[in-house]
Amino acid sequence: MASPKKTATKAASAPKKAAAKTKGERKPNAYQEFMKAESAKIREYNKAKGIEMRPPDIFKECAKRWNEKKSKTKA
Repeated sequence: MASPKKTATKAASAPKKAAAKTKGERKPNAYQEFMKAESAKIREYNKAKGIEMRPPDIFKECAKRWNEKKSKTKA
């Protein structure tokens, strides 16, 4: 049988665990931050030039720029 102390500790920590799960706050990683900033730049540029670009195309362009950036840092 579980001791009363252990049960009380589990009961006390349960709300903390539930809060941590529901919070859902995750820090974006470098790739996500780069993609967000780069897609904003591309959208702004396209808007100024009157170019229409679909989201998948914007994503591909961002990924290409990310790979170029990574290859420069490795070299």
